[in-house]
Amino acid sequence: MTRTGLVTLLATLTIICSCTGKGPDSEFLTTPSEFVLSVKGRTVFSAGPYNCQSSANPKRNEYRVHNDNMSDWYMLSLDSTPVSEGQRVKGSIEWTDSRDVMRKSGLTFQVSKVSNTGRIWLWCRKEEIGAIIQPD
Repeated sequence: MTRTGLVTLLATLTIICSCTGKGPDSEFLTTPSEFVLSVKGRTVFSAGPYNCQSSANPKRNEYRVHNDNMSDWYMLSLDSTPVSEGQRVKGSIEWTDSRDVMRKSGLTFQVSKVSNTGRIWLWCRKEEIGAIIQPD
């Protein structure tokens, strides 16, 4: 193989490997629940306004959601404030999953949807993690 052919092959493989993961599924984007956390296609948290609480610290870009008895929750810490569709923000997430606390850091979330009430759907393509937050 020629040097040019090898460079072309490596460039193509890099592009293909960087496209791993998939976009948010329609169930996540159309959920009737107020707050949802989806990991690898599985809903690990889902709650409406009558059985959960949410809080936001805009200065620190931290967003928390938990059920009323605080047994299940998720928390996002972001590098910047998510505002508009298509925007990318870096951050980390923690959540409860069957009595364990799960953590992922070094993530890039894309704002997939913004509702007229201010709710924001965030999606991390690499880890297939989707979370809904309410910034205000």
